[in-house]
Amino acid sequence: ALALLASLRERSAPPRRHYPARCPSVTLWSRGIMRACCDVYPMQGMVSLSKPQGLRARGEHSMVDWETVAIHDGAIVYVPSLDVPAFLRRFTVLPKSYRITLVSGGEDVGMPRELFGLGHITGRRRTMLVKMPLELGEFLGDARLLHWWVQNFDLSGCTVWTGCEPASSWAWLSHKVSPLPIGVDLHKLSERGIPVGASGRKQSACSQQAEVESIRESLPSFHARPNALLAPFSCARSDRRAACDALKRQKEQFT
Repeated sequence: ALALLASLRERSAPPRRHYPARCPSVTLWSRGIMRACCDVYPMQGMVSLSKPQGLRARGEHSMVDWETVAIHDGAIVYVPSLDVPAFLRRFTVLPKSYRITLVSGGEDVGMPRELFGLGHITGRRRTMLVKMPLELGEFLGDARLLHWWVQNFDLSGCTVWTGCEPASSWAWLSHKVSPLPIGVDLHKLSERGIPVGASGRKQSACSQQAEVESIRESLPSFHARPNALLAPFSCARSDRRAACDALKRQKEQFT
């Protein structure tokens, strides 16, 4: 019966948009995942807010009106991380019989604990958070949510912003949340471009993917490469200083 229900739901869902066959691995990108795997997702570009506005925190948001967008039973819905508060207001009024799968990502915020304000979050990161229409346990425990796939997974383990959380704390609901790899950033260059003089130079996601694959083909095999790791981030930030110090110690140990 469950298999039949799933089949009926799949046939009633609108067709998903797939990228051309020439760049299939573009799904390792957040925008690619939402377009290849989800039934409901932002169809237009994103906007960035410099300060919170109601249920919209500082950061990147879609232009979707989550109160009116069509969501059918059995849908896979992509909700950008900072759109989740607005989506939750819609979620609460979905029919009790509905079952949906949620996919979220695209912003540098821990999911789901930091997003729900759990832990000791201070400073500018607080402006990425707003009061949620639902508590985290209430949302995860709702039967209408089948599963939630998230980037920047922090339901268990340790992060700089939310501290450490033993896996046992959310064991009763942990089966409902799974991590997604952050993947590669193809959207900055394809959507906004890199400023060159007075205008921005854009490059499509497929073109970027082809360039990456070309570079990979030109490199020596792994066993012929040096035993080294590139960590391209600034050591000036206080939250990265510990990582920089650890990398320097490793370098001194192995050189």
